Amino acid sequence: MQTQRLRAVAQPGREARESGLNVSERDEDTAPEAEAPPLAEEIHRLIGRSRRMLWLASARALEARGDSVFAWQCLCYLVNNGPTVQQDLAMATAQDPAGTSRLLDDLESRKLVKRAPDPSDRRRLVVSVTRAGRAWHRSASPAVAEAVGEALQRLTPTQRATLARLLRTLLDLPAAEPARAKKGGGRKGC
Repeated sequence: MQTQRLRAVAQPGREARESGLNVSERDEDTAPEAEAPPLAEEIHRLIGRSRRMLWLASARALEARGDSVFAWQCLCYLVNNGPTVQQDLAMATAQDPAGTSRLLDDLESRKLVKRAPDPSDRRRLVVSVTRAGRAWHRSASPAVAEAVGEALQRLTPTQRATLARLLRTLLDLPAAEPARAKKGGGRKGC
């Protein structure tokens, strides 16, 4: 049943062509029960499942080291984007602001980040990565890169590059610089 649905998504109108009908001539009553989901819905679902697959692979690799994927994601964002207002960091990493605050308490106690009042609005806190935080990120990133590489092993290098290009386009990010692309991509975000 699942294979039939996948074929229906991959080859819309296949049943009609096989029966000799023009897809536009088909009567609504003869339409198959399980229509392919709209493209936007399928893309949403596939990106969500892909994100979860990569997140879990990264989390397992970091947990094996005694580290947290949340800590890595936060430090990765700060390393690649510089000091960030705490609320914006929560939004950028798709985490709850209260959870981000607790994570930052932990990272600050470990001297991996520091928080200071925003000079333009003293009610907000700006988070920056410390030298120790950069070193932690450098030491943890190979485990993440290896886990992601294993999760993406079904894709050829060309397909991976195409996927990265399409996602950068979707997110309105600049193309990866050649030197960074060789080292794992032109990240700006994590």
